[in-house]
Amino acid sequence: MNLCEILQQAYPKGLQDLNLSRVDIVSPYISEGFFNQLLELEPKEVFLVVDAGCSERDIVNVKQLLGDILVNDKIRLGKSAGLVHAKLFLFHWTNNQTRSTSQLLIWGSCNATDGGFGRNAETISWAKLRQIDNRDQIRDYFLELYGHACADERVLRISDGVCLVLPEIELENHDEYDEFDSFDLWLQKGIVCHKYDRDSTFKFIKIQLNQAIETDNDIDNIITANGFAVNTLKNISFDYLSIGFEN
Repeated sequence: MNLCEILQQAYPKGLQDLNLSRVDIVSPYISEGFFNQLLELEPKEVFLVVDAGCSERDIVNVKQLLGDILVNDKIRLGKSAGLVHAKLFLFHWTNNQTRSTSQLLIWGSCNATDGGFGRNAETISWAKLRQIDNRDQIRDYFLELYGHACADERVLRISDGVCLVLPEIELENHDEYDEFDSFDLWLQKGIVCHKYDRDSTFKFIKIQLNQAIETDNDIDNIITANGFAVNTLKNISFDYLSIGFEN
């Protein structure tokens, strides 16, 4: 389901009387595709927390896309013992007629990407906060993220037999974050090892010849008998690591 389809299910009477004053988002990964969907709702503000290992290119692209509506012109980086893998979306609405406010919480497996809201098979839940028993604690959790450097873990009763766990998260400003303070982040961002390409010349001595050697003749047999490999090009190679060494 894309974002508009979810909101149609949550608000079957439509959104014509509601303005989107702010959206609070926690998502490990982001893409421009999701935020293009979000911008169709004309939010006044977007508060965004991503995992510290999120792609730098995605962070820069989304920041440019959101522009002035990004709270404090910053994307906050979340840190934990592992990944910040929570996917939380809190929509703050204001009624045009009554000026009353309401909130909708969406959570599940979907990242803030066009894959998460569109292509992928995702688990998605949503609830209007006025229908949740511990709605004040949910609001407080996002206020801690919004106004402080961390939010504590909460285990909240949503209704009879239904609980929601909100994780502990520490925050850093993207512009001030030192990505080199964590070995895990070195790996996630590809700083330590982006890609391994096998070196085909490793452990071989290669000798360039003036003329190609014909196979199945005396010279070929002498060369191969001494551990050299002959190919159809004008070179021969020797695997020097296969030699036994004596002390």
